[in-house]
Amino acid sequence: MGLGVDDMFVLPHYFEENCHVSVTHRMSQGVRNVSTIPVGLGQNTSTLGAKDVEHVANCYFRAQFELLSEEDWGFENYYINPRGYLSTARDILNRGLEVLGAYNNKKEGMYLRCNIVFHQKDAKFLAQKLADAGKAPAYINGSCYTALLQGRVGQYWEQGRNWNYTGEEDWAATSTGVLGDFSICGKVVFPDAPTERNMDRRPTDSQDDLNPLTPS
Repeated sequence: MGLGVDDMFVLPHYFEENCHVSVTHRMSQGVRNVSTIPVGLGQNTSTLGAKDVEHVANCYFRAQFELLSEEDWGFENYYINPRGYLSTARDILNRGLEVLGAYNNKKEGMYLRCNIVFHQKDAKFLAQKLADAGKAPAYINGSCYTALLQGRVGQYWEQGRNWNYTGEEDWAATSTGVLGDFSICGKVVFPDAPTERNMDRRPTDSQDDLNPLTPS
C-alpha cells in the first residue's frame, strides 16, 4: 500500500491550502501564540509505508514553515509538537534558515516572522496554560472535513474508542469546545444559519471515504 502519483502531486497543495485557511482564521481572531500537533501524521498514515510517511511529514512541515515566512500573521510563537517527527521537522527548518534559505531570504520576502518552538508536551494543555497567562493562544487540530460540513465537531467525537479516539475526540471529550458544535449551540453561534439544515446527519462510517490520504 502506498501513495499514488496523483497523491504525490496533490499532497503539498493540500497541506498548503489547509494551513493557509488555519492561520488566516487565527489571524482574524487575534491569536498571538499557536499550539499545534502534526495533523494528518497519525491514524491517517497507518496504512502507508515508511517512505510515504516521510513524504507526508515533509509536505506538512514545509507547508507551515513556508506560510509563516510569506507574511506576518501576528504570531509571536508557533508551538509544534512533532511527536515522532522531531528530527524531520528540525532538519527542514534548519536547512531553510541557512543564508538565502527558503525561510531566510529577506530579499525575496521569505523569512520567518515568528518563533517556532518544538516541544513534546500536550498541545491542548499548553494552549490552556497560554490562555491562563493571557497569551491569546489557539489550539489547532485536524478534523474530518465531511463531518464538519455536516455540522459535527469531528468524525467519531461522540463515541470514538480505541483507534477511533484521536485528537479531535480527545478535544471534544476534555474541553468546552463542543459548545461550538452547530447541533448544540448553532442558533447562538450562527444565528443567520439556514433553518432547514439537517441536524440529524452523521458522517459516514467509512474511514476510506473520509481519509484524504487514502492509499491507492
